[in-house]
Amino acid sequence: MQCPRCGTDNPPGITACIRCGLPAHPAQSPYAARPGRHLTPPPVRSPKAGSTFALLSAVATAVAAIASLGYGIFAVTARRGVYADIADDAASVSSSDAQNSDTLNAVLLWLGIGLVVLAAALWVFSIVSARRGAGGLGVTGLGLVLVGAALAVAGAVRVSGVESASEADNGASGYVLVGSGFLAIAVGLLLGMAALRRPALGTYRQGHVPGYAQGPYGSQYAPHGNPPGGSLP
Repeated sequence: MQCPRCGTDNPPGITACIRCGLPAHPAQSPYAARPGRHLTPPPVRSPKAGSTFALLSAVATAVAAIASLGYGIFAVTARRGVYADIADDAASVSSSDAQNSDTLNAVLLWLGIGLVVLAAALWVFSIVSARRGAGGLGVTGLGLVLVGAALAVAGAVRVSGVESASEADNGASGYVLVGSGFLAIAVGLLLGMAALRRPALGTYRQGHVPGYAQGPYGSQYAPHGNPPGGSLP
């Protein structure tokens, strides 16, 4: 009988290797194979599982982040400036300037909202189906998106209450909230993009299954990844 540790050919009937002392009897060896308790590695997800969909989601989050960033900057600068000018002197803003600002604001706002909703949906679907986009970066990113959305809604409610030039200050402060919300959403989406580019949860490098030793004891479970008989660090 050959010793699985050192390879020495031992005579039959012995209870331990004559060279290294490895117990040969199952009752004396904590690492010997036990009938009915053969352990096999758990199912392994390929590191490339869902990579195509995750890439699509990452591209969508990047595009939505750019759109959110652009609208956020527009809201806290040009759009807020129109309301601030009206508050200072209503006659200083012509009707054509106000109309142009309204049109540009509507286009950028709805474009940003549409892209953010699409990116968020793909992101969440990637987390659920492909197990990508979560982790610390993903959770932080989703949190920022939700906080940003809350700020944007609060700002929009404040702006919607403006009905005359005397209330234009409320519009200016409202667009500061809206713009800040979209900027927070942009940062959250960028974190989501980074999270989506990471390997899926539950995957690891090819040829290595965590918790299962390699080599002559590869079929036996080792909680810390050390082969039976080896020393812990």
